[in-house]
Amino acid sequence: MIEGEEKVLQLLQSFNDVMLVTHGTDSNFDARPMRIAKIDEHCNVWFLSDNDGKIVELQRNPHASIIAEDKDNCWLSISGTIEIINDIELVKSLWKEDYWNWFPQGFDSPGLRVLQFNAERAEYWDQRRELKFEYVIKAVKAYVAGVAPEPEKKSHESVLL
Repeated sequence: MIEGEEKVLQLLQSFNDVMLVTHGTDSNFDARPMRIAKIDEHCNVWFLSDNDGKIVELQRNPHASIIAEDKDNCWLSISGTIEIINDIELVKSLWKEDYWNWFPQGFDSPGLRVLQFNAERAEYWDQRRELKFEYVIKAVKAYVAGVAPEPEKKSHESVLL
């Protein structure tokens, strides 16, 4: 795994929930929060879902994005495609206790599906505490020089996955 991929994986693993963005039925984008069920070493992500509007959207167009942000100034955007999987054994292997909140009938919840997000490209902006001081110094120097600060590779990068 190369350095950029490792950073994306590290950031992705710090989130429990992300926003899943799909192509809506009216040519707009639709976004909704999703609990992460599993992340693999290639930054692919699994979710559990009802058989609802997002499934219809994904059947029409499987391209999607996941977006995450935390209170410590870290942003992550990953684009890819989604496969819709109807496999009760996979559901059982991904199940977490808090899924009872969304699927009160458990594994027997009608329309329960697995969404497998296959990551293709990611971009991150990591301004967390350990980088914040460095960025402030750089921003002040850029301000005095009358230019915009350039983000450093360690804090911002686009990565093909």
